[in-house]
Amino acid sequence: MARKAEIKVVLEKGYYQVLVPGSLSSTGRRRRFYFKNERKAQIKKSRLEDRLRNYGREGLTISPALAEQALQAKELLEPY
Repeated sequence: MARKAEIKVVLEKGYYQVLVPGSLSSTGRRRRFYFKNERKAQIKKSRLEDRLRNYGREGLTISPALAEQALQAKELLEPY
């Protein structure tokens, strides 16, 4: 039985790393995020898991600027 891919937080060389496997990344390549404290790493992990759960793999790549533009477009089109 295959292992389920998951986002992990690990402590390595004094930094907490959030590890995103390639199977969960929109690019197909693994991603790593580095933090000095565990709390920030856990917050990043939670946000990534929420985006993945809500939007799927493509949700991990949307930039804040694109999200803002989408909200503006929604507001413009709302009367129709």
